[in-house]
Amino acid sequence: MLELHGWITVREPYEYDDDDDDVLDDIVKNVELMIQGFNWGSGILQLNYFNGIPTITIAIQSNRKTSEVSDVFELCEYLKINASGSYGLIYMHDDEDLEGNQNNFIAYILARGELRQEIDTYLSPCIPRIEK
Repeated sequence: MLELHGWITVREPYEYDDDDDDVLDDIVKNVELMIQGFNWGSGILQLNYFNGIPTITIAIQSNRKTSEVSDVFELCEYLKINASGSYGLIYMHDDEDLEGNQNNFIAYILARGELRQEIDTYLSPCIPRIEK
């Protein structure tokens, strides 16, 4: 099983003024085009506005790692390069992970134009923390 949950607040690059709506509007349009191009058959990948702030919501529950996971990280790469003010968290658990993390959630942290990963300490190790 693969489980992924996340959110990303979309912001313009740091070199632009917060009041420069054109830059953020262009970024949001590109994100919307990317999401439409991914054409997901399951899961959730949405861009919505909350209190006027563009926010991406992500949820995947699948039997194995699918192309949707690659899509999420492709979107993160775009934001790292083009919207370095964006920030958010993605939590993923893959019980078939090949790097030895099959019993852990991995937290992917997007902030200041970087995406780093850390082993989650709240729900990991999954056995015994959340399962018997």
